[in-house]
Amino acid sequence: MNGNHPPLRIGFVSLGQGPRPDLEALHNRLFAAHGFEIVPVWEHVLDKLTATELQAIEAGAEAPAIRALHHGAGSDRAVGPPGTNTWFDREALTGRLGAAISRLEDKGVTLTIVCAAEMLPALDIRSRLPVIFPAYAMTAQTEMLARTTPAARIGFVVYGDRQRRQQVEGWRSQPWAGELSLHFSGAGSDIDAIVGDLAPVRPDLVFIWAYGAATGPGAAEQISRRLGVPVVSAAMAAVRMALSFLPAGAEQASS
Repeated sequence: MNGNHPPLRIGFVSLGQGPRPDLEALHNRLFAAHGFEIVPVWEHVLDKLTATELQAIEAGAEAPAIRALHHGAGSDRAVGPPGTNTWFDREALTGRLGAAISRLEDKGVTLTIVCAAEMLPALDIRSRLPVIFPAYAMTAQTEMLARTTPAARIGFVVYGDRQRRQQVEGWRSQPWAGELSLHFSGAGSDIDAIVGDLAPVRPDLVFIWAYGAATGPGAAEQISRRLGVPVVSAAMAAVRMALSFLPAGAEQASS
């Protein structure tokens, strides 16, 4: 137990299959930086789906999509984390979130973080406890900047350009974002390439928009130092927002 705070049961939902030790280690580090020890409780929305069922929800060529990790056909799920990436239909994944969040709340979590950075326009979920969607934590920070610097330059770190149209549409739909200048690096976790892509545009703020990108210790800080601007990962934004929902002397929710 941490000397400052008792452990918190925090729910996490991934939009793929588990386990995800990389994301668990990331969130442990981020909460620890604020003096909190956590007990992670996981739901993976694609767990237990067969290869045929997964294929049925793959995204069409023009459909909004989310990149999710899953186990390959014939792989032994007990051996380790999933190693196959596929673009799945965004709304098919969104539709599975409500049940996963409900199961976590039944397990006694304090709140839930959804480990996905995309905007989810079809979202229609009711919960008993706070649920953190990182995309909206990041847009809240950007809105604060845009209120007085409407033409700010915002950099994004993503994987490739498969989601570019839905990403731009999501941002342009925000009433305060019309003058923002949006710049993308599709380099994922390649720090040198990210810096090379974004340095020429001199962004005011950079988001690591892909939840699984640049998750290694100190990655966001290294990009920030090299670009000379704030760099916020989706997980960082989610944890900061989660902490704002905890009362003073927050205690572990009982199960």
